Amino acid sequence: MPKIVSQVTTSGAVRWMLSGLYVNGQRKREFFTDLDSAKLRLQTLQTARENTGTLADRIAFRPEHAADAGGAADLLTPYGLTLLEVAREYLECRQALDGTGLALVDVARQAAAAHESRRKALTLTALGERFQTDPETLKRSKAYRDDARKRWRRFADHMGPETLATDVTSDAVRRWIMALPVADITRGNFHRNCSAVFSYAMNAELVTENPFRKVKKPTVETKDGVEVFTPAQMAALLKAADPSWLPALAIGGFAGLRPEELRRLDWEEVDMKAGFIEVKASKSKTGKRRLVTISKNLLAWLERYAGTEGRVVKPNERKKRLAAMVKAKLKSWPMDVLRHSFASYHVAMHKDLNATALELGHTSTKMLFQHYREAVKPEAAKAWWALMPPAKKGRKLIPFKATSKKRKEGAA
Repeated sequence: MPKIVSQVTTSGAVRWMLSGLYVNGQRKREFFTDLDSAKLRLQTLQTARENTGTLADRIAFRPEHAADAGGAADLLTPYGLTLLEVAREYLECRQALDGTGLALVDVARQAAAAHESRRKALTLTALGERFQTDPETLKRSKAYRDDARKRWRRFADHMGPETLATDVTSDAVRRWIMALPVADITRGNFHRNCSAVFSYAMNAELVTENPFRKVKKPTVETKDGVEVFTPAQMAALLKAADPSWLPALAIGGFAGLRPEELRRLDWEEVDMKAGFIEVKASKSKTGKRRLVTISKNLLAWLERYAGTEGRVVKPNERKKRLAAMVKAKLKSWPMDVLRHSFASYHVAMHKDLNATALELGHTSTKMLFQHYREAVKPEAAKAWWALMPPAKKGRKLIPFKATSKKRKEGAA
């Protein structure tokens, strides 16, 4: 057993040393500046020895545990813990988990993973920026990235831009979703886009869970079939439409472009000679390029705009649409009604779901079969595709000047 001895240093000061101390078979000396500290250390060592002796006495009566005790002591050596200390800590943890059905090792692993996740955690602002610059995200269309950016920014602003992504709870997400002053379909869009960012974070091991997955996505009650314009209503709209808005109306109803695709469409992408409208990947909702057929009646409505440049949809589109609705005596404009009308009348006319899906940019015919099959009668479809502009001999209407690049260069 170690003992306390005093020493006098070269400077004349007195210090105290524990002599006869061995650790792992190696002699070790410990020095103290005062006697009380040395006595306290000696008392601690004596208590540890007594505990060890007690354990040894127990093992003497149960020899089969001797090897286990020795092996356990070896495992604990790097941590500087005794068997008694470990037993006490283990018992305390088991008592804390009593009745939960959780295993101590699983809880420890979860805690370690959460700690590591928090150590690498990004703020909501930083996570949004990382998602936008990820190579997989960059493969998506610009329209998708812009929409995801806007919705995520609104989410981050509500939660707090500097909030760590790991601190967002499902309850906070649920309350935010339900408090949004928008329709359920829009709430569903927020849920989808923001959940995609968290799913990305999980794959990148930046968070351990996606809080949106525990929140039910808002659903929209569907009516029997889709809402479409009748041929008579479309004819009234075409007649009442402002000349600068008429191309957008005709393309929406007779080519079925999505509203956001239509707003990004340039006249240079409307190839009347080839008979196709090009929806570029950067302007498509799905991020994939497609060619949409220009039907015979659509060509008739667009011919007078040959040579026009710039965006097809002009400023004040909503104002011009509302004015046309008043003249056509339409009380409502259902969501995506032009695209729904196109799909319904195209299916009824051609009776080819695959062909219609190709025009719409769908990857399958499931939605078409569910919502558009037999949505309108064949007679109505014939009337829809027979809608033509009034014949006006010797008159070519171009509502705004087409300014070519050559003309600009000549003026310069």
